[in-house]
Amino acid sequence: MLTIFVSSVIDGLENERKISEDSINGLILNPDQFEIFPAYPTAPRDICLEKVKDCDIFILILKDRISDIVLEEFQTAEQHDKEILI
Repeated sequence: MLTIFVSSVIDGLENERKISEDSINGLILNPDQFEIFPAYPTAPRDICLEKVKDCDIFILILKDRISDIVLEEFQTAEQHDKEILI
């Protein structure tokens, strides 16, 4: 099963992130996005970057701003030759 990591700022893009999650689930694929992660003993940033490294496809949703972690997720996807959709 393909794993798809969805990256964006959360604030202001809640609807878009929910639509992406529902769409990915509808295709019987595995969405990975911060708000559906279980609790981990590791820092959220580290978990996100590990999940980017492990994903098959990286989706970046943009609006009017980007956070440092979203930029770092994108750079990690690029460094690991992930299929990137913006």
